[in-house]
Amino acid sequence: MTKEVEKIIVDIIKSELELPDYYDTDKNTPSIVIGFQNFKMGNVDDLQVVVSSIDSSIIASTNKLDADEETETQRVVMRETIQIDLVSRNNEARQKRANILMALESYYSLSQQEKYQFKIFRSPTGFVNTSDAEGGSNVNRFTISIPVHVWYENIKTLEDIYETFPARVDDENTIGESEGMIEFEI
Repeated sequence: MTKEVEKIIVDIIKSELELPDYYDTDKNTPSIVIGFQNFKMGNVDDLQVVVSSIDSSIIASTNKLDADEETETQRVVMRETIQIDLVSRNNEARQKRANILMALESYYSLSQQEKYQFKIFRSPTGFVNTSDAEGGSNVNRFTISIPVHVWYENIKTLEDIYETFPARVDDENTIGESEGMIEFEI
């Protein structure tokens, strides 16, 4: 997987809900963002969506060396929990809850899951009304957490692959010297 799962889910939701990049009333207010990036709700009533990774569990971690190709392949397989927050000053957050679930189970979503080889698990039990998190303002906020199965891979070209290893045997007379009692390669 070469792309962060949050970015893929942002793309799925944005595409399926036909959200603009920015709202016309405030060019600084995006319709959908990845969370924990100093996001502030703009002066718009329209729906804003925040996608965040809130936890992850490692399933497997592997490291393979291909000496012929002089590459190292590192891979981590994880179960991540992605939180999706729908926020609006009008009723759109409440009204579009079902659209988020439909987007995550759409054919476009399935094609993205196949393309990037990850899996969005079955829909969770439902949304939680988290409007109280906004304090005294009149903001509708609904939150859902979805589990996803992802993997990340890193392929590195190795500079120094040792085919032989120098070794030496020392005794008390040669231990501090530049040459050992016996020197050889393994």
